[in-house]
Amino acid sequence: MKKFINFCYEHALIRPVVILVIYLAVYFAGRVILLVQYPDDFKILSQTEIVQAFVRGMMFDNAIILTFIGIPLLLMWLPFKLTQHKWVQLFWNIFFYVVLLIMAFILVGDIIYYGHIHRHAGQELAIALQNDKDLLIAMAIGSYSFHILLFLVFSVVLFAGWKHIWRIEHKQTDKYWSRLFGAFVGLIVIILAVRGGLAGKPLNIINAYASGSVAAGNLTLNGPYAIFHTLRSRGDDYASQYYNDEALKKVKEYVHSDKEIFPNKINYPLYRMLESPDLNAVKKPNIVIIMMESLDAVFIDHYRETRGLQPLGVTPNISRLSKDGLLLTNFFANGQRSIHGLTALLTGVPALPHRSTIDQGMAQSRLSYLGVMAKSQGYETVFLQSSKGHSFRIDSIAALAGFDYYAGSEKIPLTGHIEFKNGKWEGWDYDMLVEADRLFSQQTKPFMGFLFTSATHLPFIFPGEQWRKYAGDTQQEKYLNTLSYADWSVGEFIKLAKEKGYYDNTVFVIVGDHVSGQNKASTLDAQHRVGFVMFGKGVKPNVVDTVASQVDLMPSLVDFLGWEVGYASIGRSFFNTDYKVDASALLVEGGIVAAINRDTWLRHSMKMKLESFDSEKTDHLEDLLLSKVGVVNHLLDSNEILPLTNNIGLIKQ
Repeated sequence: MKKFINFCYEHALIRPVVILVIYLAVYFAGRVILLVQYPDDFKILSQTEIVQAFVRGMMFDNAIILTFIGIPLLLMWLPFKLTQHKWVQLFWNIFFYVVLLIMAFILVGDIIYYGHIHRHAGQELAIALQNDKDLLIAMAIGSYSFHILLFLVFSVVLFAGWKHIWRIEHKQTDKYWSRLFGAFVGLIVIILAVRGGLAGKPLNIINAYASGSVAAGNLTLNGPYAIFHTLRSRGDDYASQYYNDEALKKVKEYVHSDKEIFPNKINYPLYRMLESPDLNAVKKPNIVIIMMESLDAVFIDHYRETRGLQPLGVTPNISRLSKDGLLLTNFFANGQRSIHGLTALLTGVPALPHRSTIDQGMAQSRLSYLGVMAKSQGYETVFLQSSKGHSFRIDSIAALAGFDYYAGSEKIPLTGHIEFKNGKWEGWDYDMLVEADRLFSQQTKPFMGFLFTSATHLPFIFPGEQWRKYAGDTQQEKYLNTLSYADWSVGEFIKLAKEKGYYDNTVFVIVGDHVSGQNKASTLDAQHRVGFVMFGKGVKPNVVDTVASQVDLMPSLVDFLGWEVGYASIGRSFFNTDYKVDASALLVEGGIVAAINRDTWLRHSMKMKLESFDSEKTDHLEDLLLSKVGVVNHLLDSNEILPLTNNIGLIKQ
């Protein structure tokens, strides 16, 4: 070992190579951990495919590593007096150590994140760091303190080894001109590694999925590369290639119903209204939408009953309410984060890959907003969330979406039912629901309430023994205990609604914003199927397996309530049975889009189909998926979702 170290001191070329090998070893270890930690995600891969993923993964590892340390490695190696000064060499040694620590930290965080959404992190990480940095830190400390401790130990050990191996001074036995020539060759090698070779376009995320397997692609990629290139390509316009006359025709056929008229099919193809509102529709009931944090359908006992699964015992109230109303067993979240769910539910349009969500630039487009539509029908509007108001800028979103009254946890009185705060969220669901009851009971006009819970969000803070259903030894058990509390809170809220007298004239909707990440199944449907329950005035008890998603809520409410209002949505009513094209859901997973209907499903990179179930049946679904993506993308770009009218598209033209 001593001879090797001395050799490194005497030959400058060896030092950059050893540094690169250490970096690659860390990335290799991260890939091994990913494979071992989530075997169900990669069990479909053969041993040969796993080896191929590791080999191809080195190309992505080298690309991201040399993007950040390639030029510094050359500068450290150059034979000039300045570059070889001991303080310059010390700077580069510290630099390489710090960059390796950062990359290792991202690798660890990405591996943990992968367990929740079964893909690598992307631009959502940067958005979260920008908007909710304190929350992410609190979640990390609360849920992953042991992982952080291990990482700190790793950092100390690495520092000790780094300091021991890399001395500041070394003998320069290499000749001046040979070093310059070597630097030139090294520069070419670095460029080729970062680019991914000479042929074709530069390496990108999509190349990891060249085999057509999502599992192989996920194993090939690494977290730092996925995050960096997703952020770098946020402006890439993959979707525009799918907008054409044929795509527009397919989308029009999909949303078309004989019950609705489309005043301007050319410029505003999604804009429509009921031709003659149903006289039997429920007239101006109150509307309460509870968007529940991380609510998988599979954890609701009534849903489990329809699938022949054993009950978990944590949702007695939601299950009872679903038996009194409508349970949709194939209801899907259009995205994988709360802001995606909020965007789809409030606007009827999903947040597409490489595009902003409603809290970012998407709000610059003219969109239909659920609160604005309700106000046009004579409703008072209220938006409450049990987390802090700055989360995702929801205070601003609520105002834009037409909600006249808004309050986050900092403005909601505490009931004292729990003596401590809910971590960084600070508020508890029950407190928010009690405040909602107070506001609703004071209303003299029909009202729409949108209530956003938080108790079931990571780090799954245990509310108290009253709600303990499981020991809490695993993340799933911690989640189920918080779901028990959230369910109890909903049950108490419904009791209050009945006591105050507005229950009988109210339509209630309980819908998940996204899945919890605690369902062990990694299939497409399991990663997007959320709970959906609708009950109250005029809602008949029923269990329906129609495929629907969050963008369908807006047209469904218009249909059910008989609203005389113009709106634009890529969704359609799940109460309407006269559509000529089978229902399907458009799903977004980072830079990937997906679609699912009752017969099949597929994932697509927007360049090629990645994987599917029963591929012979997916051709039509693939065409429709890409048509939806292309049309929505084009209409957002051209600002032709909603017409510009005096009443924001709320009157017939």
